[in-house]
Amino acid sequence: ISTEKTNRNELTINPENSSEKSIYTFEYNREVDPKYVDGHYKEQLIFELPQNLEKLELSNQELKEIKLIFGRFCYCKGFTGYYWVTNGTFKLDGNKITIAFKIQEVPQELTNISFNIK
Repeated sequence: ISTEKTNRNELTINPENSSEKSIYTFEYNREVDPKYVDGHYKEQLIFELPQNLEKLELSNQELKEIKLIFGRFCYCKGFTGYYWVTNGTFKLDGNKITIAFKIQEVPQELTNISFNIK
């Protein structure tokens, strides 16, 4: 994943193919009434890990090592986009990943997730 800041200080991400790392995306979509055109709400967590890694524990600023990024997308003017996660914990144990985090810049619904990878 490569990242850069725009001239409006917004974080942009660009996935890059690599035989050495895998990119993971966890996505949460809030169920909304379809009659509301602007009612969508989505949050994402994106990160990359080296291939064949079995164990890893990181916290706070160390989360930048795996490029842990939070995305919030909704009709919430001024409160959407991508943000670095620098307050939280990440744990990989075998094929189980557990992430707990808090974003300071925008409100969030996801704070703790746990899932298995292949």
